[in-house]
Amino acid sequence: MTKLKQLQPLPIFDSSEYIEHQNDFSYLINYNIEDIQKAKMFLNSYKGSIGTYNSYRSEIEHLIHWCALVSNKTLKKLRREDIEDFVRFCQKPPKSWIGVHKPPKFIMQDK
Repeated sequence: MTKLKQLQPLPIFDSSEYIEHQNDFSYLINYNIEDIQKAKMFLNSYKGSIGTYNSYRSEIEHLIHWCALVSNKTLKKLRREDIEDFVRFCQKPPKSWIGVHKPPKFIMQDK
C-alpha cells in the first residue's frame, strides 16, 4: 500500500433529497471526477430508500477517498489486491480519518 498523503477526506455526496442537483465537485482536488459521477448515478438509484442510500453513500465515499488519497487509482483500475488493501485500511484507518462525532455533511449558508 502506498503512503498516506496528509489530506483529510471531505464530504462528497449530499443527502438523497439534494444529490440529483449536486454537480460541483471542484473542491475535491486529486479526485477522479468520472468515479464521482458514476458513484452519484449509483446513489441516485437508491434515493427512494433513505437507509440504503445513507449506508451506500458512506461506503462509496470511503472507497472514493481511499482511491484518491491513498491508492492513487481510479475505480476502473482497482483489482482484487486493491480491494483487500482497502478492507485492511478500513479495519485500521489513520487517526486523522476517524471522527469523534457525526457532523453534518453540507450546511446551507446565506451568500
